[in-house]
Amino acid sequence: MQSDLMTNNSGNQPHVASWSAAFAVALALFNIGGEPASAQTVVRDESLFRARCSSCHALDRNRWGPALGGVLGRRAGAAAGFRYYSAALRASGVVWDDITLDRWLDSPTRMVPGTRMTVRVRSREERVAIIRYLRVSATRPRADP
Repeated sequence: MQSDLMTNNSGNQPHVASWSAAFAVALALFNIGGEPASAQTVVRDESLFRARCSSCHALDRNRWGPALGGVLGRRAGAAAGFRYYSAALRASGVVWDDITLDRWLDSPTRMVPGTRMTVRVRSREERVAIIRYLRVSATRPRADP
């Protein structure tokens, strides 16, 4: 079952609650100049990912939470080998992209009522950095320690 944040009033078409917020996230995630993120930015984003996410998640393996490497473009509740998804998340129909990850990190229980993940990242800047790290990490092979 989809939440109200994921559907319009008719209940059948996805929308974003705030287009200005979505636009701000998209601008922050995509460098309009087309230049890659600096090495300093990547290191800072990785450090933030480790501080905020790595107690439950790794990029390359399931832990308390599912592996997050390659999460962009993946259907929610579908990480290979992870068996502990809530029924609500498996049935949500969400496909992870920059916008859905931003909404998820902001409030997972509001986006998908009944989910098991309750940790929030309230800072938009931190959410953008974590999503940017997930995007960059998908393009380079590496193993978590």
